[in-house]
Amino acid sequence: MKNESGIEKSIENMPIDDIFSAFINDNAVSANKPEKISQMDPRNNIRAISAPMRSKRPQNTGDCPICDGNTTSILDVTGLSEGCTFINKNLFPALYPFDHKKITEAVIPGTDISSRPLTGLHFVQWTSSIHDRDWHNMILNDRLIVLLRLAALEKKLLLESKKFMPSTDEWSFGKNTYGFISVMKNVGSEAGSSISHGHQQILFSNTIPKAIMNDWNFLQLHGRTFTEYLMLETDPGLVIRDYGSALLVVPYFMLRPFHMMLVLKNTSKQFLYELDFDEIEALADGMHHASSILMNVMTGMNRNFSYNALFHNGPGAGIYIEFMPSTQKTGGFEHLGLWVCDNTPENAASSARELIDKPPV
Repeated sequence: MKNESGIEKSIENMPIDDIFSAFINDNAVSANKPEKISQMDPRNNIRAISAPMRSKRPQNTGDCPICDGNTTSILDVTGLSEGCTFINKNLFPALYPFDHKKITEAVIPGTDISSRPLTGLHFVQWTSSIHDRDWHNMILNDRLIVLLRLAALEKKLLLESKKFMPSTDEWSFGKNTYGFISVMKNVGSEAGSSISHGHQQILFSNTIPKAIMNDWNFLQLHGRTFTEYLMLETDPGLVIRDYGSALLVVPYFMLRPFHMMLVLKNTSKQFLYELDFDEIEALADGMHHASSILMNVMTGMNRNFSYNALFHNGPGAGIYIEFMPSTQKTGGFEHLGLWVCDNTPENAASSARELIDKPPV
């Protein structure tokens, strides 16, 4: 497949040294790099990175820099039915490959050292080169391609980065992986997106995010993955749709109206690159439906279309994607750990089932 310029570039064919060098040798990326040392909040083991240059990001005003071609160099590009999907370097990285040297020790939440050097790469995957195309309105085949390219990047980094990242076999059950992959999606300014052009952000680092570590700790404590637990504890009335290989559900502990989870049924898998075609298709459909539901819900609420999608992969096994919509403001109760929700899980699931096949507005 080709993009509209007739050029295709595949991350599989790029040596891992060249990927790291692409960040090191980019003066614009280097000028915007974060601080090397991170600090840990001792109350909850959440790690904080100082990245002052990220305040310079464009803020959804005027022309779109992606449509105008003002991007860093492209590392992977594949044609879609119209336009293309591509992966490049984040110009304002949250992580940076300092010194281009391997850091042999993983940074783990809960360790007794609060300050640690962080190293890593920060990518952006643009869902489509066409500005108004994203998960809520792309055809299935295009969505499959986007997920498959994301899986290809994940596989490349995890399996070929021995020179640069610590071994993570302990958390990946002996799959010979290096470093940790974090994938998330921000839609709308209320959810932290600085550019409205649809995209996913990918961090490759020597640290496990606290949310992913929570999944690992759940497995150690309960002897089963969170996804296995959630499927057993989810009442049928909270299932929005069963895709065969995955379920789209409202969790019984819904934190915000229309908080949803897309759960892979095969709990033995940890990474996107391990999934078979049916599982990739189930995730592609579930992401499409969750995004469409949220667009319709938030339009009906007279709120801007805005949500975060968090990919839970890696440590702890069991893949799921969590959708946190900006359907309700976060206040003091929530910062204290008490999430007061304006709706019930049962009502939200019922409404979501009614909206799931409705075209996004």
